[in-house]
Amino acid sequence: MKQIYIPEGEFLMGSSRYGSRDNELPHYVYLDDYWIDETEVINAMYAQFLNARSYSAAGKEECCAVDRWIDPGRIEIEIKDGTWIPVEGLGDHPVTGVNWYGAQEYCEWAGRRLPTEAEWEKAGRGGEEGYSFPWGNQFDCSKGNFGDYIDSWGNVILGGPDCDGYEETAPVGSFEEDVGPYGVKDMAGNIMEWIFDWYDERYYFNSPDENPQGPSREDEDPWEDEVVRGGAFSYTDWVWIRLPARAANSAYRTYGGLRCAQGAAPY
Repeated sequence: MKQIYIPEGEFLMGSSRYGSRDNELPHYVYLDDYWIDETEVINAMYAQFLNARSYSAAGKEECCAVDRWIDPGRIEIEIKDGTWIPVEGLGDHPVTGVNWYGAQEYCEWAGRRLPTEAEWEKAGRGGEEGYSFPWGNQFDCSKGNFGDYIDSWGNVILGGPDCDGYEETAPVGSFEEDVGPYGVKDMAGNIMEWIFDWYDERYYFNSPDENPQGPSREDEDPWEDEVVRGGAFSYTDWVWIRLPARAANSAYRTYGGLRCAQGAAPY
């Protein structure tokens, strides 16, 4: 996986633009430099991880609880002759059907880690006050991989099934305009991505202004909601597709995808 270098510096996190929500209080954040995956992790890469970490698929002694990481009915990877392989034609599509633990395990196996919420947003928006979407402040259903019918605060934008050209996931990097200012791809569409941070709706009101890493994990509860960022092929509300949009999912819910980061964040 190619990674993109994100330089150290300050950026404006959050938004007060039309469509913003109460949990997006704008505030300046300083981040040390770091690296982040250019695209979402693809099925071919995640299959390598499953083969490396799970001997149960080959009928050997079980080492890893794969069923705690993925939803076999949703993930586009299957077992053939005891080996995990991508579904035919989907090797370069982003992996989905993975829970937070499956995302964290993959990044650790790859010698990386999940990005913090601040790292993800800076990679998508840049050092200055960024756009709501990688291409600007106006939603356009043809510039990323989203739901076919986008709800704009009660007004349905009839993109239609061919607006973005894909019914579900698309090969990563398919959309030239779904690219952040540093060159990070698929930041607005394709599949939502797991973030390291626990979710706290009020976190922006008291978060550190340097290298924030989310609420304390000292009293970790596996059923807590983790942050997810980025739009998805199934999203039908443009408010959730915006780069500053914050959402949450149970860590055990096998629904998301991922990308990894590397850098100084000391968690």
